[in-house]
Amino acid sequence: MNTAPAPTRAQRSATADFVTVILFAIAAGIGTIITTTLRLFDMFRPDGFAWRLHIDELPVDTSFGAALTDSVLVVSPDVNAVSMASGAVSGIIAGLAAMTVTAAVAFVAWRFLRGGFFVTATARAFDVIGWTLLIGGVGVMSFDTLARNGVLAAVGIEGEPIHPTEFAAFAPVWAIAVAVGLLGHAFRRGIRLQKETEGLV
Repeated sequence: MNTAPAPTRAQRSATADFVTVILFAIAAGIGTIITTTLRLFDMFRPDGFAWRLHIDELPVDTSFGAALTDSVLVVSPDVNAVSMASGAVSGIIAGLAAMTVTAAVAFVAWRFLRGGFFVTATARAFDVIGWTLLIGGVGVMSFDTLARNGVLAAVGIEGEPIHPTEFAAFAPVWAIAVAVGLLGHAFRRGIRLQKETEGLV
């Protein structure tokens, strides 16, 4: 005879939340594969290599379009091979980083679903998320810069090492990476406290 207590309303709500996170992670993973593939195909067009540039990088009058968009799509057949390869690598890194973070989030939700809160595997998953965001962000920004400068050179404009707009776009990613890293550290502290508490019982 099963005498286990029925789950409380809070437990059922938490279970539903964890399952929802896992389902959303699966959907996000599928979406990432599709969008990454479409982005790579969109870069290489019959009429040249396509790349989106911020309007403040172009020495042309864009006052009319500035109210509608902050970037323009440039397609050039004269982009060098290194820059085109860099654009492709950037897209692949972004896709792999998104897939890694999504998988790690799903793993954390699965561990929570099984009651594994303060365990080493959960802390490591947070480390994976933090380092992936940090390294992936640096990689994408670096290869984006190589691709962008190749496109600018193809249209006769001198590029620059790191455009301020590009750096600002990745700053939130690095901030999240640091926050997740601190969360992983907090979980490790919780693991130690849990072991110490169990040792006193």
